[in-house]
Amino acid sequence: MAAALPFVMAGVQVMGELSSANQQSGQANYQAQIAGQNATAAQQQANAKEELIRRENAQRLGTQRAQAAQSGFDPSSGSLLKIQGDSAANAELDALTARYEGQMQGLSYNNQAAGFRSQASNAKTTGMFNAAGALLSARASYGKSQSLKLN
Repeated sequence: MAAALPFVMAGVQVMGELSSANQQSGQANYQAQIAGQNATAAQQQANAKEELIRRENAQRLGTQRAQAAQSGFDPSSGSLLKIQGDSAANAELDALTARYEGQMQGLSYNNQAAGFRSQASNAKTTGMFNAAGALLSARASYGKSQSLKLN
């Protein structure tokens, strides 16, 4: 019965190592899932902001044209046309910047998710190695006790 004690203790340690590894892996996978959802949300928010910027700028340009026409200027020629062209270019740049920022934020969240998935995998691998180490240690202890009995 005493000879089996190291194996019983090793079994308890193995179960503890595997349980801990599964818990750590599950937590990291959950964090990866949340980071993935954050990436999707960031990109959706950026798309909505990009469209909002375009709508607001279209209204602003329309108002500029209407005010110019109301003042008696021809908004389709001369310096007013150049100003409107510059305003449209700046407005599009604002919209594209909003998209880019969202993509970069989404990429950051996706990178976080990949890191968490890696942590999950590493936790399981470490747990397996620790469990194997506990079994090998128990086997070594048993082998020592048996060789001491023979001497």
